[in-house]
Order: sequence, then structure tokens, then C-alpha cells
Amino acid sequence: MPRDDTLVGEVTALAGCVGVPVPADLRDEHQRWPLYQQAMCRPECHGQLMATTAADPVLVMSVVVQMLAIDRERRDRWVALARDDKDRAYASRRAAEHAILEVRGDVPGLGPELLATWSDWLQRGLSEGSTMPAVLDLLARHGRTRRIRNTASSRSGAAPVRVSRFRQTVVTRCVEHLGTAYRSPVAPNRSFVTAAVDRLPYRDLCHELAALGRVADDTDVNCDVSFTLVLHGPEPLMVRLSMVGPYAVVLHVGDALASGRLLLPRRRGNSETAQHVLHLLSRHGLILLDEGELATRVPLALTGPGTDATLYAALFEPEADLPWLR
Repeated sequence: MPRDDTLVGEVTALAGCVGVPVPADLRDEHQRWPLYQQAMCRPECHGQLMATTAADPVLVMSVVVQMLAIDRERRDRWVALARDDKDRAYASRRAAEHAILEVRGDVPGLGPELLATWSDWLQRGLSEGSTMPAVLDLLARHGRTRRIRNTASSRSGAAPVRVSRFRQTVVTRCVEHLGTAYRSPVAPNRSFVTAAVDRLPYRDLCHELAALGRVADDTDVNCDVSFTLVLHGPEPLMVRLSMVGPYAVVLHVGDALASGRLLLPRRRGNSETAQHVLHLLSRHGLILLDEGELATRVPLALTGPGTDATLYAALFEPEADLPWLR
């Protein structure tokens, strides 16, 4: 570990600022990184984090990339921490992209030619977070990937999603759960996923679902924030159980025309198995949100700084579109 004495002193000072113990093994970047993440969420510690990062060549770029989204006023100083020309060029470009995200893509010279110079990361962030009709229309027509074009198209000119006053309290409570789980809206932390996997809060429910038919565990802890179970049978169903809080969705995964359809209690056309699954989830205290509620956008930068996310993405699949729009 280069610059041992300097880094030990800076990490010790940073731990004191955050108010946590100094990592047991300062040579291990995996132990230093959680401290840095906590400091990112503490504006009063940003100056010390900068000094610590300057002495940490292993993690410097990881911190710089995150802080470009958080510490807007000192972006130039964070970029200057990059240790070579290649890293400095990357950080400079990302800083410029953050500036574009902050104005939702409403920049001079907006058009296909300018759009072609923007990275996939920036185009994806704008397709999911911009509220500017001209930007969304441009991305819908000229976005680099199908996902970018489809996301922008689904949001371009879309009427505001209405949530009933009665159910708004449910959404409000859900947003509170998001704050507790992710800790920071600008630098979301997914450590709650590991804790949920260790705790297995839905163990009893999963046993009861298995009694209804063959169940396959399709959970992907690297991408999702939910336990994912596929119930095989005449009508294959996907059940997602959020690790954020007591929320669930049931999706039809059969034929292409109905795949991704959201199933809810008291809806016409539910099979007997679907009704059993929905009843079981309700009996275990899980909340089933509808399409309008799940489409509600929340201030959580899951796909990059300056973006927001749907409630569905925040609760179940951070990088995914709404299943019924895919």
C-alpha cells in the first residue's frame, strides 16, 4: 500500500469525521471503501475525503466518479485528483455529462449531431430522468440503443401518472422505506441486499409458495433488489419480493402477448393459481402496488447522477424498465 503513513493518518481522520472505527486492516481497499461511502453522504466530511482520496491511488478514481455527482461545487478539484491523463480525461468528460444531466439535456445546439457525441451513459440517464419534451423526442428518434429509444418514447408526451389520494399514503410510506434502505438519494447504497440475503425475511412465504407448484429461485443479487421466484405451471408466474420493504409484484411470464402483465387481486382473468399467490402475499402482509403507483418517479439516482427512478425500479429491478412496457 503506497504512502502508508500518509494514508493511515488521512483514513484515521476521516473515520473520526464520520464517527466510526478505523478499518481493522488499512491495507485492504475493501475495508476502506465502506468508510469512503459513508463519508460521501456527509458534506462536512467531503474535504477530508478529498485529502484521503489524494493519498489512496487504488481507490482514487472510484471516489472521484462518485463525488462528481455529489459535490457539484468542487467538481474541478475532484477531477484534478485523477492520477494520469487518461483518468483525467475520463473524469472531465463525466463532469461535463453531469452538468448536462442537471439541466435535463436542455443545452445549446441540441440536435442529432450533438446527441451522437453523447455517451450511452448520458443518453440513458436523460431518457430516464429528463423532463424536457425536445430532449425526450430527440432520444426517442435518435437514441443509440433500443432501450434508450423505447424509454424516451414511453416518457415523451406521457400524461402524468395519477395516484389516488387514498393510495398516496402507501406511496409516501414506500418512499420512506427507500430512504432507509438506500441511505442517500444521490449515492444509493445497496448494502441492504447482502443483509436481506443473510436474513431471508420471506423464508416461510417461500415454503408456502412451493406448496402451490414447482418454484425456481431466479434471484440475481448483482442486479436486483428483490428475491425473484418463478412459479412453473399452466400459467407461469414471476413473484418479486422487495428487499427494501414489504412490497411484492406478481407478473405473468407466459406467452409473449401477456408477458410482463401485472396481476392484482380482484382483477378479471386471474387464474386460480394467481389468486392463491396474491392471497398468500396479502396474508403475509406484503403490499401489492398497481401500475400507476409503480410508475411513480422518485428522486433516487439508480442509473447515474442527476437521474430519478420509477418506484418499480427502486423496489425490485434498479436497471429495468416497467415490465408491462417492455
